Amino acid sequence: MRWIDTTTEEQVVRRDEALWKPVWTRTETGIEGRTPGPREGDGEFWYDALQRSKDDPRARFEVAERNLSLPAAWREMAIALRAMIRQARKDGADADPALRKLHRLASLWSFAVETDADKGIGYGLFEMTPYSRFADLELSWESIGCDELVLLNATDRKWMRAAWGEPFTHSTAKRVHAELYLAVSARVRELNGIERERRHADAMARIDDMLRDDEPVEPLVSAPASKPGLFARLFGR
Repeated sequence: MRWIDTTTEEQVVRRDEALWKPVWTRTETGIEGRTPGPREGDGEFWYDALQRSKDDPRARFEVAERNLSLPAAWREMAIALRAMIRQARKDGADADPALRKLHRLASLWSFAVETDADKGIGYGLFEMTPYSRFADLELSWESIGCDELVLLNATDRKWMRAAWGEPFTHSTAKRVHAELYLAVSARVRELNGIERERRHADAMARIDDMLRDDEPVEPLVSAPASKPGLFARLFGR
């Protein structure tokens, strides 16, 4: 299921497991584990689908939205929204809906990512927290502004000021909702600890089952106790 449709911890745990739980296979020299990674409904790797949609901002937005909370998906949604805003401005249409979506997207990203160095932390925090906990957050222009939102660029900020005037302040969702941030980050640390232990036990049990009726071989196990690194989560390769 999509991250933006999650409402319970059970759902985010199952979703995370479906993406990153190793699939073990027997080889001539041992046992190898491979993670499925983010894929579209037809099995296509998500970023390949995104590349085919680059000339269609709405399709690009939809592919990226389906693959939140990957860090690259937030960036790709922002790129798609910018293209929609430019087209609306060019056509003399109302660009405000897309501009507000861009501001909310950047504001929500700032709940976990205040600098580029926070991207890995941000993914882990969002991935293991149901989206419903963020759906109704107050992230208005007046309370967040734009200058502290790292997902925005100079043109985005110029458009927003032209549309809505100067905000009362410039902040991040992490600061505005500090109490929620502390609660969410503590719970994510707890869940990750539980999941690491469970996945390690599960991986060892699977390997034992595969080897039980065969001569012992040296297993090729690639760190089943922890999640893949950020690059693997982004690109699945």
